[in-house]
Amino acid sequence: MEENKAQETQIESVGGVNADTEASEASVANTATDNDSTNTASFEDGAPADGKKPKQSDDLNREYARKRREAENAKKIEEARVQTVIETLGGVNPFTNEPMTDAADVEEYQLMKRIEKDGGDPVTDYSKYRKKADKEGAKKARETAEKDEWFANDRASFVKNHPDVNISELLRDPNFQGYADGKVGRVPLSDIYKGYTALTRAVDGKAKDLAAQAIANRQASPGSAATSGTADSDFFTADQVRKMSQKEIHENYEKIRASMAKW
Repeated sequence: MEENKAQETQIESVGGVNADTEASEASVANTATDNDSTNTASFEDGAPADGKKPKQSDDLNREYARKRREAENAKKIEEARVQTVIETLGGVNPFTNEPMTDAADVEEYQLMKRIEKDGGDPVTDYSKYRKKADKEGAKKARETAEKDEWFANDRASFVKNHPDVNISELLRDPNFQGYADGKVGRVPLSDIYKGYTALTRAVDGKAKDLAAQAIANRQASPGSAATSGTADSDFFTADQVRKMSQKEIHENYEKIRASMAKW
């Protein structure tokens, strides 16, 4: 009994009940991402009219290689974890006294361990728990597939509606990332982009108006220029706004609008 407890303690330090399943899912997810990235390369770079796969950029090739390495490392870690559990138990499932040789055997043991922890019988209740676990796994896989399909369709729709936009550069744009935060996955990318471009045009227009007004104010009242270098945290002078980058204008848009009333 003491020996079993020591073994169980060591195993629990190696991984949880579903650790092997989760690691496997991570490996599959990385591989799937790799494949998806390859499939959507034509969306990002523009598919040629003859249907041939476009030449991938060095950046894309490096990214794909990085993801492949991550998947390979995850697989190696999972294999090592499974082997450690088997060796720790002496190659035998303590609940069934049957040999343990692979990941499936380790998963069975860990599910039985969870049943015991929940106060059930690891042997007689196994079928019920196994059925529940399978349903949960199927549901998760289905939800993941539906989410992946939504993103793929949304991406394809964006490329179709905006063939002149480099989607890779757009998604790396920090200004767009800030605007799209919390919307991606819930709102179609085309709608997000439409709102972003409308805001950008409005901010650009305001910036030009503010710059013109700042010049007019300085010409009409030279003394006002003395305050152009000072402002509290909730107020910007026209000169300060004129010198801002597009990102700074976007981040401080509401404060800028409030400041206009004091000019």
